[in-house]
Parts: sequence; structure tokens; C-alpha cells
Amino acid sequence: MKNFIAPGHTLTLMAPSDGVEAGVPVVVGSLLVIPKQTTDEGGEFTAEYRGIFKIAKAADDTPAQLAKAYWNSTDSELTTTATDNKLVGLFTQVGIATETNIEVLLTGEF
Repeated sequence: MKNFIAPGHTLTLMAPSDGVEAGVPVVVGSLLVIPKQTTDEGGEFTAEYRGIFKIAKAADDTPAQLAKAYWNSTDSELTTTATDNKLVGLFTQVGIATETNIEVLLTGEF
């Protein structure tokens, strides 16, 4: 196919004003991505935006398996709270209140 470019789970992007750190989720434009490398502001980096990742979650949240996952940019963590947060995917495991990280399927929602 002449117009195929890539499978569509990674993007090459320009780092925002604070730069990016490898493995630390960041919103670029309208999309939550996971950078593959650390890059200063304006530098080019490759990021995953689809797949299953282990990411910080709100301490008291106990999501059900396959519940909607929202990104809270203020606290840089996943939450079950939709209000003022961005839908990014689905929780792939049941959340436990005492655990600070959880697996999530990032679906490329924006």
C-alpha cells in the first residue's frame, strides 16, 4: 500500500516547555503519551500512545477491571473521576486503594 506510514502506536513529537522524561506520562496537545527517552524542551522524542502501561493512580481509587481511566493533569495520575479529567483508556486490573500504580490500556483517546 503506497500511503502506509506506520502501525500507529508510536509518534515522533517535539518536547513541550518542561521537556519529557522517559517513561513518565505527559499530555502533548490533546494526547497522553509515554516518552521512550528523556528530552529537553523543543527536542524530538518518540512516544507510545497505545498499549498497556503501569502508571500512577489516585490513592483512594479502586476501579473495576475495564473501568474508564481518566488522566488528572494536576496530580499527574490516573483516576476514575471524569469531571475535569481526560479519558485516556481502560483499567486492565482491579484497583486496590493501598497501591499507587495500576495497569491501564491507553487507547489513544483525545
